[in-house]
This record gives sequence, C-alpha cells and structure tokens, in this order.
Amino acid sequence: MSGVAAQALSHVVRRGLEHMPTTTDGLDDLTRLDFSIFTLIPVAVVLITTIFLICSVDYTVGSVMASLTMIESPSTTTIVETAPPAYSDEPDAPLEKKMDVADVEVVVIDHKPITASVVGTIKHLHRIGGFRARWRGLGWSIIYHFAVNFVGHLFGGLFSGVLGHILAQGLGYTLSVVLMCRLHMVWTHAMIATPTSTSWSERFIPRKQCKPLLLASLNYAVAQQSIIVLPAMLLLVLSPIVFAFPGLTQASTLQVAFLAFHVVALPTIAILAALFIYLPAASTLARVEACLLPQGRETIVPFDRMAIVGDLDLNERGSAKKLNAAAWKSFTNATRLRLVKLFVKLVAFQVAVILVSLHVLGAIAYFSNPEQVSAAFRQLSSNMPW
Repeated sequence: MSGVAAQALSHVVRRGLEHMPTTTDGLDDLTRLDFSIFTLIPVAVVLITTIFLICSVDYTVGSVMASLTMIESPSTTTIVETAPPAYSDEPDAPLEKKMDVADVEVVVIDHKPITASVVGTIKHLHRIGGFRARWRGLGWSIIYHFAVNFVGHLFGGLFSGVLGHILAQGLGYTLSVVLMCRLHMVWTHAMIATPTSTSWSERFIPRKQCKPLLLASLNYAVAQQSIIVLPAMLLLVLSPIVFAFPGLTQASTLQVAFLAFHVVALPTIAILAALFIYLPAASTLARVEACLLPQGRETIVPFDRMAIVGDLDLNERGSAKKLNAAAWKSFTNATRLRLVKLFVKLVAFQVAVILVSLHVLGAIAYFSNPEQVSAAFRQLSSNMPW
C-alpha cells in the first residue's frame, strides 16, 4: 500500500509544482529571512525527527501491523462444565433418576482480535521482542524494496523500446515482484513469526515449494497496479470531455454536474480497487506465506493454517491454485474493515506528525525573527485570491 501511495504522491507533487502560481512575493520574503546558525540547528533537528517519525509510523503500522492483521484468524475459547443432575444427591431418589446423564453446559467466548487496536498490537509486539519489535523485519524490507526497484527498472528499460515507457515500467514491476517472491516471503516471516536463530540462507524455502507463492505474488502485483491503472484508463476516456469543457462561466448546469460526476469517479474507482482487489490480494499473499512457514516457527497472532490448507497436499498438481483460492476465500469483511481502520489511523498519525512539526517550525521562525516573519505572512496573505 505504501508503494502505491508514494507513486501517487510523487505524481501529485510534480503536477502541483508545474502549475504553481507565479505570484510568490510572500514566499520570496520567507526564503529571504535572516536566521542565525543557532536557529537552523533546531530546524534541522525538527525536520530529521519528523522524517524519522513518518517513516517509522509508516513501517510499523503500514507493514508490520498490516501483515499481522491480514493473517490473524478469529480465536475462541470453549468452556465445558459438567454437573450431575440436581436430584441425584437425594438419598431417596429413584435409581433410574440417579443414572441420568449429567448436565453439560458449553460456553464459547469470542476473543477480540489482537490487531483490533494499535496500542494493543504495540504492547503485544513489545512482549514478543521488546521495544525494537515494532521495526521487526526492517532489514529485509530494505533489501526487498531495493531489489524490486532495481530489477523492475532494469526490465522497464529493456521493454520500453517495444511497449512504451508506462507499459514497460508496469510489466517490469510485475515481473520483479514475482521474481523476488521468496525474498518477500522471508520479509513477511520476519514480521509475523516468532524470532529465529537460523541463518539468512536457511530462511528461504526450496524452489519446489514456490508454486503457490508465484501465483499469489502475480495476483498481488497486478492488484497493486490496478489502483493506478483503472483510474488512469477512466481518465483517458474522459480526457476529451475535460478538454472540451467550456469553463464554469460558460458551461450549463448539466455540463458542470456531468464533469463533477466524472471527477468524483476517479478517486472512487481507486478506493474501490484498493478495497476489493488490492486488500484481498495482499491478504492472500500474506496468508499463503504464513502457510509456508517452516516447521518449528509459529505466527505471533492466532492463525488457523488448517482452515486454509485442510487436507490439501501442497506437492500435488494443481495445489497452488487451490491454496490461493482457499486463502482468498478466507479473507472476510471483518478483516477488510480492520485493515481500512488501520490505514485510516496510519494517515491520521502521519498528518498529526506533520501538523505538529509545522507548528514547531513556525514557532522557531517567529521567535527567531518575529518582525520579518509577520511581514512575510502579511505579504503572502495579500496575494491570495481570497
């Protein structure tokens, strides 16, 4: 999810810089502010801290907690209480009544998922591996993303002359994700499984067992691309309508409503693709990887492997499709809702960090040179269209 968001954010920022207003007198005044070296030091500290917090929250919530949420299965506790019939202790009770079957009471308790709360998940991670457990698997994540980007750009460059830049990059990324599926599984195991002392080479499963992983990785890569491709296809269809729009002052009410409907449709399609294509595909990949955990390692959250694998022989022909289908069907609406809430919290945490950092930077700038800052903001406000 994070990689798709980064690509979209990069595109938006680039387009925004291209269409930045030419009237920037207030911004020029802000850039010409005279600050001492003692002011720049806390500014640098705030910026570095902000970047670290944003990246840390993104990895902890968007990768570690999201992976645990994808694989966690509902857990219950069954309590069976057996008690003799109430009349069996009576001395004059008939013999046939004393031989009656004892009363049995069965109580099933549904446990709240560990990943239902961010704070609860953090505490659970601390119990497993201490404070640093919130970044478990970070080293494998860096290696995986570097390898995927390197191989993806390599394939994109090879295919760009035949397919064009956009299609070549999409195909290159898909191939790189499939080729690096074993590396991705090692990263996932580092996040969701109990700690292990085995060497890094022993954590890779044999190639003969990779068939379910190849199919799940292909579905995951295609689902990731769909979040960008589907809105882009709609944009290509709507581009003649957008360019033919006469303007708000000259357009009729029907034309404005028609344009607004199509503008709203773009993010709507992206959100629907994320909810009903990407999230199930990502969860399927995580659950297939959890099913392929080596013997002796268990997940740190409840995971019902038998509910997915059952009596399926993973070595028989066609088992890869059956395992992926079972993993896809095991993705419930409750899991989808928990994932949506988790990503909403992720965005809220990052926005909160950015807002606090902006306020701190503004306070540092104001107390360092209040007169110039006030004059610059007054000039900037006077140039705003409102």
